[in-house]
Amino acid sequence: MPKLNREISDQVWNSMICMALKYQTKIGRFNNRRYERKFVYLVINLCQGASILVETGAIHSWAAGFRRLHAIQEEVISQFNRIYGKTHLDL
Repeated sequence: MPKLNREISDQVWNSMICMALKYQTKIGRFNNRRYERKFVYLVINLCQGASILVETGAIHSWAAGFRRLHAIQEEVISQFNRIYGKTHLDL
């Protein structure tokens, strides 16, 4: 297996966290439950994608990155639930 490039791994983590923050700021702006539910699922998928990338060895594991992504995920879910109530998946 080829050696992982630390710089690329850091850029991937940074990009995933930036995308999650971008979607976090969009919750509550559009007053459209169906449209904003998409942002909740995008953030959840970013967290799952990070786990998959680490498991497959595509990027290095970074505990602080996982904590940050999961904190953003929890905040997005709580913001959505505060505004609209529970989603159909009871997040």
